Amino acid sequence: RELGCSKELAEFLHSELLPWVRSKYAVSRDAAKVTIAGSSRAGLMALCAGLAHPESIGKVISQSGIVWYDPSMNFFQDEPAKFKTDLREQPNWLARQFLN
Repeated sequence: RELGCSKELAEFLHSELLPWVRSKYAVSRDAAKVTIAGSSRAGLMALCAGLAHPESIGKVISQSGIVWYDPSMNFFQDEPAKFKTDLREQPNWLARQFLN
């Protein structure tokens, strides 16, 4: 459930996981040297985490990320027809996040 551009997961990565990793390993505090990656839904989440916390995540690899994501979608409850492009409530939502 957290892979749909979750603010909670992005915050966890920024405020809990990265500090823990840095306490155990020699990981840079320079965001330009920190990369997050994922594929499919995890690729979407990687993009959203990078957008939410550029101060700690400077690079993103999104392999086949679900870039057509729309926050009005519910991956676990909506009917498959909901995912058709013409039925989305906020088309190009993710692209607009990069413009803001």
